[in-house]
Parts: sequence; structure tokens; C-alpha cells
Amino acid sequence: MVKDHARIIGIVMLLAALGLGVGLAGVATRGAWAEPAVDAAIRCALGHGRPALDACDEAMRSRRPVAIRAEAAYNKGVELGELGRHEDAVAAYRAAIDVRPDYAAAFTNLGFALSRLDRWDEARLAYEQAVRLAPDDVEARYDLGVALVALDRPDDALREFRQVLRRAPMDADAHYNVGRTLNSLGRHAEAAQAYREAVRARPIYADAWGNLGLSAILIGQYGEAREAFERASALVPGYFDSRPIQRQAWELVSRLSRRPDSR
Repeated sequence: MVKDHARIIGIVMLLAALGLGVGLAGVATRGAWAEPAVDAAIRCALGHGRPALDACDEAMRSRRPVAIRAEAAYNKGVELGELGRHEDAVAAYRAAIDVRPDYAAAFTNLGFALSRLDRWDEARLAYEQAVRLAPDDVEARYDLGVALVALDRPDDALREFRQVLRRAPMDADAHYNVGRTLNSLGRHAEAAQAYREAVRARPIYADAWGNLGLSAILIGQYGEAREAFERASALVPGYFDSRPIQRQAWELVSRLSRRPDSR
């Protein structure tokens, strides 16, 4: 997906393309240094709304190096996505890729924009290209897993989420999605363990606690299920109000866990 740091990535890449190394002093100049195309690229990266989009278009039309034009198209896509204009964002990311075919982050964000349009197979192809270009990019692999879930390919999704965890063992969302995927495959004991890992990584993860409760019921661990539901409801006021299945499950295990033979 387009993450909060997407704009930051674009700014950092733009500064690198302009030769303004992050954390390094640039060449000293006197007076105004920014030629119009460079100024447009900076306004594109830092601005918002119509002024930013106009600045991005100006930078994209310039004869500046490929990297600057690619970053302008990328930043235009980020801004369009924030405005909810996902079809236009798709075009912007594709423009960035046309200029710079090895731009992994543009493929990742292209995938996200396509997913927002429910064009999941196209999104999958974009994410797969991002992963080919940047095999250690956990965000691209995570988003590829989400796309594969949407395409009803749970085994392939599970592989991608586990690849994320090889690189980021404390990624709570990846553990959570492993649990959901395993449950869809009927592997409930493994799913319960995945949810345990999710809440170990993020103890305030209410949905992971709730899903642990449901998985624990499926493997007969009623005491653990009750405790998991209680943790979820303590974290989110009114947790059961919008989750009738979890409420019924909690009421059931609250009774069962009090029996002498319950586990």
C-alpha cells in the first residue's frame, strides 16, 4: 500500500537525484540556486493539492535527468492517491516506470493504487515486479501476500507473508495474516500460534487477540480463548458490540472454561 513514508521516500530520492545528499552539506552557492525545473520538482515533493500536482507536471515535462522526472511522476502518484484519485495515480506511477523501469517503489505503489480499484491481478503483477527488483523489500512482499489472498491463492500468500517474517520477525501484521491464511486452510493449531506471535510482537493488537480466541476454540483451548477475548475487549471499548460472532464465542467459552474438564 501507499504508506505514510511514501512521500518521504520520494523526497529522499529527489534530493539524491538533485545531488543534495541527505545529511551532507551541498556545494556552497550564492544567490538563487534553483532553476525552474528543480524548483518545480521540490514543490512537487513537498506540496499538496493542485499546486503540487501542477509542479509535478512541470517537473515531468522538463529536460532534467531521468531520476528527477521519475521522482516527479512518483510524487504525483502519491499526491493523487492521498486525494483518492486512484485511477489517475495508476497513470502517474506508470509514467514513473516508463521513465525508470527499475523503480521498485513505483511498482509497489502502482500495485496499491490498482488494489484500491479492485484490480487485484494487475496489482499482483506490479507487486511481483517490485519484489523481483527489490527482493528484501518487506512492504512489497507483504502487499503481494494481500493481493494473493484477494485472488484466493492462500498457499502463495502464506509463502509471501513468511518471507516477510524471515526479514522482519516482529512484524505483527504479517503474523496476523499468516494466522488468517492458515485458518482458511483449516490449519487452526498453526493459526493459533501465528496469532500468539502477533500479540507477542504487538500486545495491544485487539483483532489478533480476538482471532486467537476463535482459533483456540477450534482446537479446544477454551481457557485460552476466554482469556484472549477478555484481552481484546479490554483493549477496545465496545469490542463485542460490532463483533457478534466473537461475543457468542466468548459467552460460550466463558461457560465451558469453568467446567472441571475444560482446557
